[in-house]
Formats: sequence, structure tokens, C-alpha cells
Amino acid sequence: MTTRLRTIVCLAPLLISALGCKQANTSKSISTDDTEQTEIKIDYSNPVLIAGTSFGEYLQTLYKVGQFNEMLKFTSAESIKKYGKAEVLNFYEHKLNWAYKMKLKSKQQVNDTIILNYQTSIMATSRIIRVKCKIENDSCKLILSKISGSNPFE
Repeated sequence: MTTRLRTIVCLAPLLISALGCKQANTSKSISTDDTEQTEIKIDYSNPVLIAGTSFGEYLQTLYKVGQFNEMLKFTSAESIKKYGKAEVLNFYEHKLNWAYKMKLKSKQQVNDTIILNYQTSIMATSRIIRVKCKIENDSCKLILSKISGSNPFE
């Protein structure tokens, strides 16, 4: 098999899956230089696939780069009402410890709550964490069961 044919065979499934994806409905503009604007559309309503990753991994990335106000935008209204905006933000900034690797293993839906099950390794111990979320205003939002301790997912 020639190199060109191997390349085509390897890239064909990627192209087919890219063409089959639904078009996103949320957009963000990113300026790459002073004259050119590139528009990137991200669909936040599918917790399994947001910007090429899952909802939990997306939030974890925001945590790792210190985007706590952005994390607050992805927190459910019921959690903010229950704990208050300032307490949730304080929890994200000072108490949450979310710097471990995690991999999405499964998704469950119970009424309007979506539960994402992640396999993790925390302090050399294999665990499953369950990230609860719901869809509000066409965006996936985190449901905080508690904001005490460093792991709200237990």
C-alpha cells in the first residue's frame, strides 16, 4: 500500500465523522491578529462533547487555568441559589482540588439530571467520581451537591 493511500485510509473516518457532526449554536469570536477575526462555534448543550472534550474535563481545564468566574457561568442556578455566588466562587478558588487526571466512562440521565461518571486516580487510588449537571438555557451547568471539603463529587 502506498503512503498516499495509507494517508487517505487513515483520514477518511476522521473526515466522515467531522462532516456528520451537528452544527454548534453558540459562538465566540477570537481575534488572531488586528485585522482578522475567526469565529469558533461551541455547543454547550451536550455534556459528552463540548469543544472536543466532555463537560467535566472542560470545567477542570477552566479550574487549572484559574478561570473561576467562567466556571461560575457553568454552575447551575439551583447551586448558586443554595450556596450564594460569593461562596461558590470562594469554593472554586480556595477549597476545590481538581488537579487529577480523569476520563469519562459513562453517562446516565435521571429526569433532568445528567450524571457523568469519570475514572480517576487520586493519590494513587483508582476512583470513580460522578459529576452531576443539567441543561439550563441551552448550556450544561454543574450541580454542586456540597461545597465543603475539596471534592464536591463524593
